[in-house]
Amino acid sequence: MPNSINLTLNPHLNKTLRFFFLSFLGLFILGIYLIHPTTMITNRWDTAAIVATHLFTLFFLLPVFFGSITQLLPVLFGIENVFLKTFDKIIIILPLGASVFLYYFKNAELYQNNALIVSLSLLWLTLFHFATQIIKQARIKYNELKKSMYLHLIIALLYFILGTALSIWLVLIHFGFSLPWFRPVITDLHLMLFLLGFFYHLFVAISQHIIPMFFITNQIPENIITRQLKMPLLIVLSLFSYPFHLINLGFKIAIFYLITEYIIQLFLRLHKRRRSNEATISLWYLFFLCTVISLVLWLLNSFFSQSLEKIELYIGSMIFLGVFFNLILAMILKIIPFLIWQSLTHKQMEMMNFETNLPALNDFILSTNIKKVSQLSCVLLIAILTQNYQFMGAVLIIFSLFLCYLTINALKIQQNTMSQINDHHSTLQT
Repeated sequence: MPNSINLTLNPHLNKTLRFFFLSFLGLFILGIYLIHPTTMITNRWDTAAIVATHLFTLFFLLPVFFGSITQLLPVLFGIENVFLKTFDKIIIILPLGASVFLYYFKNAELYQNNALIVSLSLLWLTLFHFATQIIKQARIKYNELKKSMYLHLIIALLYFILGTALSIWLVLIHFGFSLPWFRPVITDLHLMLFLLGFFYHLFVAISQHIIPMFFITNQIPENIITRQLKMPLLIVLSLFSYPFHLINLGFKIAIFYLITEYIIQLFLRLHKRRRSNEATISLWYLFFLCTVISLVLWLLNSFFSQSLEKIELYIGSMIFLGVFFNLILAMILKIIPFLIWQSLTHKQMEMMNFETNLPALNDFILSTNIKKVSQLSCVLLIAILTQNYQFMGAVLIIFSLFLCYLTINALKIQQNTMSQINDHHSTLQT
């Protein structure tokens, strides 16, 4: 049976939407950066490549994560939202800290830059505090319910802490400290901890319940969910076997199998879904396609003793703008209407006004508009495959504006319905 959700603990939707709007802004800035004529990306170590990657992760991925987790913690995980003050700090500290870092990095002004260290230290401390708070609450819930979703959430946040710690290591090297293992050892580990650790386990924790709920499907068998908990061991073994190419390759094949097994299970359940007329399904299929391409390229690159620069760029673009981006689109195009509908339901209950008909979920973001998002995502995939960064930038700018438009339009529908509820309530009282 799907995990029961709790709709009584969720915060106001504005707590979520402010992060989503920040992510749309980040997407717009990334697009502007990519189409700028001075942005030249030839390999993963180019300053432009590193800036573009962190524009996407710090200004798009992280805001989406924080916005989503405001609702997922209480609604899905049943963790009472005692973190709202922390979210209020993050919405200010994250863009400020990220902006300072990317400005100085782009201009090569990191060496002994005290202003940079102070601003980033504030961001790091806030992120560590946030992660440890949730881990404590998730441990309590796991001890009560013994569900693997809490273990995946805890593992994801432990990886988040480790990945952030390595970002400190990398910044300190740029600052001027003589620390060992810079490139590619620490940078590859930094990426692995976030991609295969934080994001993957968070995805498993969420998707095993969100997909059955939104698409009316059977759940993935618990033994497959539990098997995904072997991923941390495989990552550790992969890291320690790094000097031994063939052994390392064997562990990477095991990681490939584990991810593929879970992705196939999700695909089969979505393919057999009962809600057949779901517009976001094309985005899920694009997510599966990009995931398969990314995994094949990653494994193919592992057969060489030295990574090939061209394949690395394809892998990076495909993971961030193919896998993560389509996954996030598929999620938020369901989350935003659901949150708005939920706020109207609460208002209706509060006013005891059941005469006013509420819009259906599909009325907030029309299926035709979701299809346009899918078509735009296909265009982005062409830009990724051709490695045309200016083309990518232009598509991302269109995406940011269109997503912002869809969200604002959905909020207008909410406001109109809210006015109808209030007007009807006032009429009854008079």
